[in-house]
Amino acid sequence: MKHTLFICLLLLLTACRQKPAENRNDAAAIPASFGLETMHLKTITTFINPKAGRTSTLFGNAAAYAALKDTTAIVEGEKKLVLVTWTLADDPVWFGAMTPGEFLSIETLSTSNLRSAGPAADYQKLDGRSLTRDNTISEQQKRDRIHLMLSLQPAITP
Repeated sequence: MKHTLFICLLLLLTACRQKPAENRNDAAAIPASFGLETMHLKTITTFINPKAGRTSTLFGNAAAYAALKDTTAIVEGEKKLVLVTWTLADDPVWFGAMTPGEFLSIETLSTSNLRSAGPAADYQKLDGRSLTRDNTISEQQKRDRIHLMLSLQPAITP
């Protein structure tokens, strides 16, 4: 009886512990002031740049997703693409894995024609958690970033 009581008491004491800390990556959170959730965008693709130590995710509205998925189709309406970039960080839970680290920037592209997103395309880059507009980007850098966003292939989904 003593052993049973001792085991029950031991189990009771070891089973009671405080709630573990929530496993959230707050440094990688996209600032709520941008309003990404209210845009109802789809995730188009993600990619990693190991040399720069960065990871990015491309989001887009339904029209942009359809236009990128089938480049021969004519898709009406405004196409909106959003490219979010983070630093890469070691995953504290999984050995050898990488996760998004510090939030770096958001790049937005709005145009009616993704095939020839020229001067009519509205491109913006917002840096840091304060989402400060980057006005130092040259026209060539804008064209390069627009080309990158438009060259990304959508991830294949079932």
